[in-house]
Amino acid sequence: MDNTLALPNPQSPDLYLTHPTSREYEVIYSLAFIGWGDALTLPQFLEESAFLTAVPLARDGEGHLSEVFTHGVASVFTDSKYRRRGYATRLLAELAKILPCWQAEAGRCIGSILFSDIGKTFYAKRGWHPFPLNNQIELDPIPVPNHPQLGIRFILEEDLDQLCEDDEAMIREAMTSSSSNKLRMMIVPDLDHMLWHIRKEEFACDKIFGKQPHFKGAVTGEPNDRIWVIWTHRYYGHPHTNPLDNTLYILRVVIENESTDPGQRERQVEQMRAILWAAQNEAAEWDLRAVKLWDPGFLLQDIVERTGIQHRRVEREDENIASLMWFGEGSGKEDMVEWLGNEKYGWC
Repeated sequence: MDNTLALPNPQSPDLYLTHPTSREYEVIYSLAFIGWGDALTLPQFLEESAFLTAVPLARDGEGHLSEVFTHGVASVFTDSKYRRRGYATRLLAELAKILPCWQAEAGRCIGSILFSDIGKTFYAKRGWHPFPLNNQIELDPIPVPNHPQLGIRFILEEDLDQLCEDDEAMIREAMTSSSSNKLRMMIVPDLDHMLWHIRKEEFACDKIFGKQPHFKGAVTGEPNDRIWVIWTHRYYGHPHTNPLDNTLYILRVVIENESTDPGQRERQVEQMRAILWAAQNEAAEWDLRAVKLWDPGFLLQDIVERTGIQHRRVEREDENIASLMWFGEGSGKEDMVEWLGNEKYGWC
């Protein structure tokens, strides 16, 4: 007997949003394991899913910038038995009603972001507009002999808090001094964002290798003249059986001094060359197949090009499409909103 015949119409008033029970969580994550289990076993994925809900970013909210915030939508999934019946559309429609006022005590919510893995059309039709910010730089993993002598210092977890504070201070200054006539929006690259990715990385590496990466990134230069990157190791498949998509993601790139002085630019090229070598070496040491850096601006593109390091420019068309549902005034599209810093740290 086909029990699906008794399913309610997707427009039924009897359908509503609610938080799942612990048993429903287990069923949901068991089904989602097929798409997002990565290199973990099912029991490990269930354990990781519960673990990540307690990490501050997932627990407390997302994207605070002054008194304005955004909601992230992640892991939209429909059980295969119930697909193509309109339930996902109904779910997203209900979310769109609730999110503008959800957690209103935290301040004014200006929108909702998501990163589509099914192209640009589905979510666009449901109110999440795809932004043209989906390009990346890719490099191959390459062991670099004597990399400690390249003039870089590796970033440890205890370094992250101060680096994120320095980064945020520069962002606030740049946002307030801009002459752009567009509204500028940026998810603040704070410590909570970095640690969510790092905790996910550590959990997976513990299960796969029995150890965790020690280095969280690399920095070179002196204060007010530094370049640094923060990275994370992502294993979509087990490195011994399905390693092709495993990636060292650059979560965030910071260039402190954006002077156009030719001498300064040459120093930045040398600094970036050392940083990228360190990233390529880290990827090689941890059996990752690529280094990926999202949304490089014109300055960063120019510096990377001048390093002479072989790399590829790739436009993402189907996966990780940055999309925004706007709750403020106006269209909320790129004609009025400039979405800055669409780097991997903001992915959810």
